[in-house]
Amino acid sequence: MTLLGASAAAGGEVLYIDVLGRGGGPTPLMWDIVEAGLKASSVFRGGTAVVSALDAARERNKRAAAKDWLDVGVQSEPSMQLRQFVYEEREWTRKAFDRTFDLGKMAGPELLRRLHYRKTSTAPETWTDESE
Repeated sequence: MTLLGASAAAGGEVLYIDVLGRGGGPTPLMWDIVEAGLKASSVFRGGTAVVSALDAARERNKRAAAKDWLDVGVQSEPSMQLRQFVYEEREWTRKAFDRTFDLGKMAGPELLRRLHYRKTSTAPETWTDESE
């Protein structure tokens, strides 16, 4: 029945229409569930992309300061800006430090040692500021 036919059959009475009368068996309901899942998935992916972009923007300055130190030479004193970036954390896991500064396997530990961090754990590899 169409809405026009239902309206004529109601004879001027108010018609209440609910969403349960979809017709066609369970297929339309299943499609709604799949569609909602796809929308939630795209929102989640979009959210993680935004978080990744924000992390990259925050870390851009840290990576630039680390690259400048590499360019001058790892035996040089790190800039005040790089020191401040490293000192933001009293304790660094090596994974987080490498992701943040992108210095590599040799220069990363060199910077940490130069700034008085010491390796305090190997699983996971953790470096702690011992300058205090």
